Amino acid sequence: ETMEIMAENHTLYVPTAATVFNLLGCGRFPDEEIQTIMDTIEASLHNAWDLKVPTALGSDAGAYLVPHGQGIIDEHRIFQDILGASPELEEWLTQGEALLKERFQPHRT
Repeated sequence: ETMEIMAENHTLYVPTAATVFNLLGCGRFPDEEIQTIMDTIEASLHNAWDLKVPTALGSDAGAYLVPHGQGIIDEHRIFQDILGASPELEEWLTQGEALLKERFQPHRT
């Protein structure tokens, strides 16, 4: 239902999946709990894709196991792993990035 509302209102979705996916196997939290959260993120990404919710990459760089520079690469790989690497995915993300820039561009006076 939330994704439907986001699609209707052209609301940007930036899930920052790397903050969770990078935790799997590190021992900081039980892998079963991480996997449950990963499954929820995966379902949300599929839902956003199906509904064409504007979506952009975001890594929360600097979070635990999300190094600056590498975090956004990890995020992109996660999207590709979940949704499949395709020109359509790249276009969807490019459109989301453009919307992000449009909405959050600093206003110059």
